[in-house]
Amino acid sequence: MQTPEGLFDARLHKAIDTVEVEAEADNTVQRVVRSGWYLNGRVFRPAEVVIGKKAEDHDSRLWNHGKKVDG
Repeated sequence: MQTPEGLFDARLHKAIDTVEVEAEADNTVQRVVRSGWYLNGRVFRPAEVVIGKKAEDHDSRLWNHGKKVDG
């Protein structure tokens, strides 16, 4: 299997970790931990990858359905 790059695809990749990235790199493969395999034209083992997730607004974690949550 070729080295995964670009957007994360659950059919080809298994996300094993995430790293914080800029918004433009959200949901993209950042690093391949273990290569994947094809067998007879089908994914035999998905590539294990680290994917990028955009940084959260810290205040957004304190709100739940329009109500402020202590935390």
